[in-house]
Amino acid sequence: QKMKEDAELSVLEVDSQPMKLREIFLEAGVDDEDLHSAKLGMGVSMGDGSADTFGRFDRFNLKYNPFGNEKLRTVFLRRENMVDGRYLAELTKESFEIRRKDCGKEIRISVYGKSLQEWSDLASWFKRYEMSTFGVRWLVQVPRLYTHLKRAGFIKTYDDILLNIFQPLFEVTANPSRDLDL
Repeated sequence: QKMKEDAELSVLEVDSQPMKLREIFLEAGVDDEDLHSAKLGMGVSMGDGSADTFGRFDRFNLKYNPFGNEKLRTVFLRRENMVDGRYLAELTKESFEIRRKDCGKEIRISVYGKSLQEWSDLASWFKRYEMSTFGVRWLVQVPRLYTHLKRAGFIKTYDDILLNIFQPLFEVTANPSRDLDL
């Protein structure tokens, strides 16, 4: 649906150049005929923890690249992108509608500890797209990514992660008017 509606929309910046959604799908080798869940390639395995997608973060991430393309993951499955996480919100809301009336849903979203701004950004996204709905529980998870975040230059020490995760929560608890969305 998005490929048809937003094909000419710039959705990603690569090497300081905007990329249109159509270009990303073409790069992934996907056309209108290929858009079906079997080709999506996002199944997970639950093995013994050594080679499965839940035991290895790198393999877990690879499994969540739609059509094997990390750019499509950035566009559709992340909040931090050129469309401000709109596609993620729309996909998530579609999953709300699939939910049976007598059954709840538990959604997980990550805060990584990259910056003090993450919580505020998540709260703004949540409010902007009206993500709260009856029967859905949201869990915020903190993946263990210290080595990756340090290597990428987001943090210098483990203390930075702890501050980025907890300081905004402590501050807004003590003074809720500091960030009304959070």
